[in-house]
Amino acid sequence: DLCEPDCDSFTMSYKALLALQSIKGNFSKKIAYYEKGMMQLEYERQELLKDVERALENDEFEVWFQPQVDCARKQLIGAEALVRWRHPGKGLLNPKAFIPLLECSDYIGAVDEYIIDKTCGFVRRWMDKEPGKSIIASVNLSRNDILKSGICDTMKSIVKRNGLPPRCIRVEVTESSYMENSERLISTIKEFKEAGFIIEMDDFGSGYSSLNTLKDIDIDVLKLDMRFLQFKEEERQKSANILESIVNMAGLLHLPIVVEGVENESQEKFVQKLGCRYIQGFYYYKPLP
Repeated sequence: DLCEPDCDSFTMSYKALLALQSIKGNFSKKIAYYEKGMMQLEYERQELLKDVERALENDEFEVWFQPQVDCARKQLIGAEALVRWRHPGKGLLNPKAFIPLLECSDYIGAVDEYIIDKTCGFVRRWMDKEPGKSIIASVNLSRNDILKSGICDTMKSIVKRNGLPPRCIRVEVTESSYMENSERLISTIKEFKEAGFIIEMDDFGSGYSSLNTLKDIDIDVLKLDMRFLQFKEEERQKSANILESIVNMAGLLHLPIVVEGVENESQEKFVQKLGCRYIQGFYYYKPLP
């Protein structure tokens, strides 16, 4: 059912491909159907992709930061660098509108490198303004980046260019990278650690390999997936038990935890009661330009 009239055989095949792509990586759904509007959406995505090179040249990509807080001391401990795209025709674009598109193209590496370089520049300027103060920023590496050779050398070059010690930058890797190529990820993380970078495991608990990940990879910080906090009231005790187990396990491994997605006072008290003191979420700060 192609929903829309006037399809030649080529367009039909292309629409079938779009349907297939809509469930790529979804292990619970084996059959996909073309839905009305998929073709138009794909056209808009491709048009946006054409603008990436111009955006890099014209500094349209911006670094925003979401602060991380020690809720026991009510102090900042760092911030995660996030990307926004101030498109001249479409306005300020959220990452969800373009990051998946970049990850399917060859542009994600260039944009990541651009954002990391800008982040290091901010950290350098802040350190110059506050001599002696430890300022740390977390940067995200896409799965494409973390699994390609030479990424550690690129990172070392960026921090050196900005006059920073590697320990000022925390490299966030996702658990899903482990599922794709565990050997490559383990090797890359080892390179980063030897170079002096701090490693954060992002979205912990969102995949199927959590315990193997902790066993095999030498990480420094665990970032707890915000979905653990999105529970119904009747699930509170079960969620508390799961979270408490993870916190205890992290404690035995001497891994500090940053809990993402804390949006209200109730959630803050909940995670504090479990012994989590480092928080990133709307309750304290939204992402800031």
